[in-house]
Amino acid sequence: MAKPWSDEVDALLDEYARRFHDIYFHFGETYPDDDEKLKSDIQHWLDIGKPRPWTDFPGDVLI
Repeated sequence: MAKPWSDEVDALLDEYARRFHDIYFHFGETYPDDDEKLKSDIQHWLDIGKPRPWTDFPGDVLI
């Protein structure tokens, strides 16, 4: 069975995991529905350097 995404997406997923030490995961969002959108979204997170912006919170916040 063929994978649902391209080799380019595989390369971006590998880079994401290497750089952020985490898997690419959408928290409470839907995943992009085609290969180009998926590549664009992963690249976006690689470009801004933050894999999970929802973990950014002020240091004095009680979680």
